[in-house]
Amino acid sequence: RQMCIRDRANLSVKGTDKENLLEQIKSQNANLNNIIKEKEEIISQQSFTIDDLKNKLEDWQGKANELSRQNAENKNKLKLYRGKMESLELKLVRAKQDVGEAMNVANDFEVKNIALRVQLERLERKQLENELIKAKKK
Repeated sequence: RQMCIRDRANLSVKGTDKENLLEQIKSQNANLNNIIKEKEEIISQQSFTIDDLKNKLEDWQGKANELSRQNAENKNKLKLYRGKMESLELKLVRAKQDVGEAMNVANDFEVKNIALRVQLERLERKQLENELIKAKKK
């Protein structure tokens, strides 16, 4: 029991120590109040910034939606162009076939033309031979 009383006596604060403690507490309270005010200012600035960010986000979402719409349009155009390209490729294949057929016909005509020239030369040669034979008979 004596020890507890002694411990209490040691723990009891003298008048000047109490004043110092009160000063420290007041100073710490003032510091805390300043910190609270700073934090409140930061929070109020952040809430203003948050509103700005919300507006920017809405703008960006609008732009993203517009780009998405344009992307969908471009995909549709691409499908149309691919369809037209496939159609043109099929027409090109058909045109190549037509050219091939025309070349075959032209080659056939050329062969026939050469054969006719050969026949013509033979006939001309025969005609000359006949004329020579007639001339010798005269």
